[in-house]
Amino acid sequence: SPAQVRLEGEPRYVPPGSTSPVVGAAGTQVFTFRAVATGSGELVLEYRRPFEPGVAPAKTWSVKVTVQ
Repeated sequence: SPAQVRLEGEPRYVPPGSTSPVVGAAGTQVFTFRAVATGSGELVLEYRRPFEPGVAPAKTWSVKVTVQ
């Protein structure tokens, strides 16, 4: 991540319409970042399978971050 933000804690999984995770079910991963320095940078997240090291990410998402 860029030097302007820091990941707070661990990402958490939020299942749709449920209070408990179901293996293989759709849902949302929630990442919380905290601003720690002024400036701009690019935050890039890659969707990968942890059991397939060395394989290109299935998806990539990026956003420009500006902390004032």
